[in-house]
Amino acid sequence: MQYRKPSKVVNIDAFRIDVTTPTPAPIQRSERFYRVPQVWLDKAMAAAHPRSLHTLIVALCLYRQWMMRKKSVDCILIGNIDLARRGVSPDAKIDALRKLEAAGLIRVQHRPRKSPRVTVLPAEQSKDD
Repeated sequence: MQYRKPSKVVNIDAFRIDVTTPTPAPIQRSERFYRVPQVWLDKAMAAAHPRSLHTLIVALCLYRQWMMRKKSVDCILIGNIDLARRGVSPDAKIDALRKLEAAGLIRVQHRPRKSPRVTVLPAEQSKDD
């Protein structure tokens, strides 16, 4: 009988998986949060007619988009699709932008056949009541 030489010694421990410390799954948040200064929110609520929730929805969406923009960008575009998901029609959007601009919370550059460009004014720079 012939004996074979063992080719290589394999370290089985190198292939073991440590099951005592499982890695936790990353937390995924699907909720959106709206952080707005109280002064700015108070002025937005005053600009919204008591029966016009659309103005407040537009104001909160604008402010959130404004805070998430790149700091090098000086204005944001407010399209109809984002607001339509929240139940705001294009006419209600235009009405809300006019009310918020009259309250001194935003500056709007209307462009024909395009989404308006909006600049959100900080609470300190907005007009007083």
